Amino acid sequence: MRAVRSALGLSQRNLAALVGVHFTTIANLEAAHSRVKPATLEAIRRVYRDAGVVFMIGTDGAIRIEIGQQVIEELAKNPNVSL
Repeated sequence: MRAVRSALGLSQRNLAALVGVHFTTIANLEAAHSRVKPATLEAIRRVYRDAGVVFMIGTDGAIRIEIGQQVIEELAKNPNVSL
C-alpha cells in the first residue's frame, strides 16, 4: 500500500484526508500495526481505484493488486519506490 500511495504522490496525510481518517491510521496500516476497518478499507480502495489501482481479495484472503498504466509510468520515474 505504501509503494502505491507514494507512486500516486500522496502523503499519509493526503490519503487520510481523502479517506476520512487520521493520518496515524494510515501509518499504522502500512506498518501492519493494526487491522483495517471494512469501511476504511473500502474508502482506500475507492481512492486507489479512481487513480487506476485495483485491490482484489481472493477467496484465500490474499490481496492482489492490479495496477493501471498511469501508476506503472509513475513507478518507472521513481527508482526509490518498489512493489
